[in-house]
Amino acid sequence: MTIPTLPTIHLNGTNPETLLEEAYRAAKAIHVAIDAIQGAHPNARDYYPQGVEAASKAIREYEKHRLAVYDAALFFAAHVQHIEDTLDQRRSVQRVYEQPPKPLGDRLDESELSNTSTTMKGA
Repeated sequence: MTIPTLPTIHLNGTNPETLLEEAYRAAKAIHVAIDAIQGAHPNARDYYPQGVEAASKAIREYEKHRLAVYDAALFFAAHVQHIEDTLDQRRSVQRVYEQPPKPLGDRLDESELSNTSTTMKGA
């Protein structure tokens, strides 16, 4: 799989929650397809009347399409991971900005104040 071009989450773009839901839904559907595809592997007994090479050719074709579906699964998994990571980063930044700053007196606890005054006396 080549590295996919991932969406940029920004104010003028699609809501990131919507992007995540759509990518997740696609990834989930592909995983259902993968389960079905695994059960549809060609069996040589269904191809031998067509000649010696028919089963090998069918298996190669099957593998080509199976790998394309796996590639699609990786594509959407990368999108889901990217969007989740971006949302997590935004949430952590938002939490930092939502916390009110501590008053100056609360920034140091008592032990830090006593260490500071001891250090200053010894200087």
